[in-house]
Amino acid sequence: MDIITTIQDLIAESERPKKSRVQDVTQLVNTICDHANQFGLGNEALRSIIDLVREPRTLDQTNTTTLIKSLYPAQRIPSSHVSLVAAALGPAEKKPSTATQNLLLWWLALVRTAFEEWNVLERLYSILFNLLDMLTIRSNLCRLLCLITRRKHIKPWRIHRLHELSQSASNDQGLIALLKVYQNFYPDVIVPQGKSMELFKGLDKEWIARLNTIQEQNDISAGPASAFENVYGGNKRRRTEVIPRVQTRQIHENTVVLEELRTLEDFGNKYERIEYPNQIIAALDNQQLQRLVVLRDDPILNSRLNGWLTMFFDVHMQKESEEDQSDRTLDEVLDQLQIFTKHTKIVPIAFTGFLSRYVGYWDGQRHRSSILGILGYLEIKPYQEYRTQFLEGLEQAILDGTEAASVTILSLYTILIRSWTTNLLAATSRAIESGPDGTETITALISHCSALVIQLLTSGPSAIAQTGIHEHLQTIADVSLLALGSPRLKIDIPPSHHTYLIIFTSPTIYTLSSSSQLLSTYKDILEQHLSGQRKTKPALSSRSSITEFNGYMMDFCNLFWRSRAFNTADNNAKGCLLSRNITKALQQYAESIPVDRRYSLGALLSLSFHPALSAVSIQVFRNMEDKVMADNSDEEDVITKRHAGPVTQHSLAHLLSQGGLEVSWLNYRREVLDVLGAMGADGLSGLVQRSVKIS
Repeated sequence: MDIITTIQDLIAESERPKKSRVQDVTQLVNTICDHANQFGLGNEALRSIIDLVREPRTLDQTNTTTLIKSLYPAQRIPSSHVSLVAAALGPAEKKPSTATQNLLLWWLALVRTAFEEWNVLERLYSILFNLLDMLTIRSNLCRLLCLITRRKHIKPWRIHRLHELSQSASNDQGLIALLKVYQNFYPDVIVPQGKSMELFKGLDKEWIARLNTIQEQNDISAGPASAFENVYGGNKRRRTEVIPRVQTRQIHENTVVLEELRTLEDFGNKYERIEYPNQIIAALDNQQLQRLVVLRDDPILNSRLNGWLTMFFDVHMQKESEEDQSDRTLDEVLDQLQIFTKHTKIVPIAFTGFLSRYVGYWDGQRHRSSILGILGYLEIKPYQEYRTQFLEGLEQAILDGTEAASVTILSLYTILIRSWTTNLLAATSRAIESGPDGTETITALISHCSALVIQLLTSGPSAIAQTGIHEHLQTIADVSLLALGSPRLKIDIPPSHHTYLIIFTSPTIYTLSSSSQLLSTYKDILEQHLSGQRKTKPALSSRSSITEFNGYMMDFCNLFWRSRAFNTADNNAKGCLLSRNITKALQQYAESIPVDRRYSLGALLSLSFHPALSAVSIQVFRNMEDKVMADNSDEEDVITKRHAGPVTQHSLAHLLSQGGLEVSWLNYRREVLDVLGAMGADGLSGLVQRSVKIS
């Protein structure tokens, strides 16, 4: 049944006396609520229900309560709907019951981020404030006023009126909360002693979470009000007990406080007049203040932020030295500091100072994600300085002999290399001249990572470790590619043992393809470097790097394309760095394998024999045979003998003499490369095409 039809039926039934009703009202209400809880209500349905609950009818209070608590809007709420709800408030005889009015106020407070116009309630402020005389709805009304009050609403007569009301109703938590909001804007406002109300209760948070889910399902993003919710953003997340909220006192007449800003446009227009809040540390939990920290770049701001963090970390370190693990506030602060660092790209100096002491106590597990997330945004400093300060201790705490720990450290360093490269390219010439040598810092970190990569490769890396290794090597390749256009960076050729270990310890199609793609990238870099067509020429680590790289290329082609594995006779070929004695022993072993025919060592890692490629290669050849037979189905004995595999140049000639498929050795290999490319593993094909002539 259409939800609009159901609502119309409910309205019709509510106008009839109970004994004259045709349908069960409770069942209709439950149907509407089930739909609203699952999908939300469109504006037409929402308007109909608002009209239903705000006008005197025979609908009982239980069903009215159930309806209002299920008013989840699926769209932005028009201002006309909000005005209708506000018009339903008050002491008039034809107004809804006070229970219904309280529910409507509760609903307005929770859906205010879904309004089409974020300031619609602010325009109704006078109407709402004048209803404070109604004791029966004062609590929910005060909560709503707390959420929408801005400095422009605070008038002397309103302060006077609130004091009068608070005197007549001592210890009214709603009035105390509202007066505290007024005091946030004007510190001279006197607030009576007493406990203020909690703005959001557990049920409210659950309701808001469901509202957010429904809005997301309907592709309705958070509105301007929610994006700039400051002081009372209880619908965003559970706030920490340690980090204070944004509060600004000592306000000057011509300044603006963050609590007043509701949109990004407001922030931009009033940026120059924004007053700093009482505690800058609130920036850990407030995006506007984070923007202010970044845009102002004020040493005083940074000093206040670091001062608070230093005191907090000092207290925590005292507890660590006393082996007190009961304090959970560090987890909360580090979690928020990670978010702050992610948004601002600023790592407070207080954190690095804390970490240099903390690594001596750290078990390498608690809040690891937060600590590593923060470290990914470190500014460029001499690598040895960071290593002495905390990186060495960090490695000792995390590295426990497992592969996962090594991948974690390698991933951190990969992120740092990428971040430092970006920062170095974006820095001004003056900053580079006055700062540390960023090029040497990046090179030193790359060199340190080499040992981690070797450790992972020699331990038989898993798929996760392979991914981490390739991301690291790809990052170094990206840095070298950027070095072509910037004298601030240096081309780094991967060490030979990295390349060969990847080939022999990670024998999968996609690992080989990725490694080949990396080598192709480096070949392009070197060709551009040596072409002499650039104005700036970054120096290589040494001239021998070029010769060394050509050796990688030749060895790869000898392995996969030319069936000359471990050959050293060709120019630049290094035989995969194997000594002659080892090569000779491997050849003897290959010849001793008990098979029908003898194979040379040089062919055992070619396309036809390689463990990762042999299955694809023989299937390619069989597909070629099938195609020829299908194309010549009307002829007999087109192919009288099929290849049993593996395919070699000699076996193709022998097969042809016995009635097999006629195909050249070159065309067969080229077809294998094409199929690998179609599978998404085109790195090997690209490397071969860049290294040898295949047509």
